[in-house]
Amino acid sequence: MNGPGIKARHIPYNGGGPCLAALVGGHLDFATQWPPTSIPLAEGKKLKILAVQGDRRLKAIPDVPTTGELGIAGVEWQQWIGFAVPNKTPEDIVEKLREVAQKVAVDESFINILTNAGGEVIFMDGPTMTKRKFQESQKFAELFKQLVEEGEIKLEK
Repeated sequence: MNGPGIKARHIPYNGGGPCLAALVGGHLDFATQWPPTSIPLAEGKKLKILAVQGDRRLKAIPDVPTTGELGIAGVEWQQWIGFAVPNKTPEDIVEKLREVAQKVAVDESFINILTNAGGEVIFMDGPTMTKRKFQESQKFAELFKQLVEEGEIKLEK
């Protein structure tokens, strides 16, 4: 992928741990990673966090600007974690899991733990999460199509 003054190549890793090890080991020039795993390495002076890929700064690292603040638009990315169950799970169990998840999501001690680690708690019910997943899929499909059309990604037949 190329941009103004940037030439980069995607290197897939089997998770954030191996990617961060490669970054700290000097095998990569930069990487996009989840804040809770990156912040401890930054605090230990093993890496430097350049920007937050969200629409606002994180409470855990308030001095780190967003990509938008740096003039890089359209690269916002927020990692989300959700609960999923098999389709045949009885509705009463699904409802109980939703109830417990919502209680945890508003629990002050849980919110503090996640916020201090660099995360953010935003509770979404199933339909809202499904809508968000669809919107993100559309966004990345459009980006992928654009990169193919511009010749930045070459598809093999």
